[in-house]
Amino acid sequence: SYDEIAKVLNIPKGTVMSRLYYAREALKKLREKK
Repeated sequence: SYDEIAKVLNIPKGTVMSRLYYAREALKKLREKK
């Protein structure tokens, strides 16, 4: 869960959510290129 990731990485939950969102968007763009 986002809470678990935030605790392990010692960063705010909002940061976890935004980073995962941007990571997913980046993966989508990479897939579209191929």
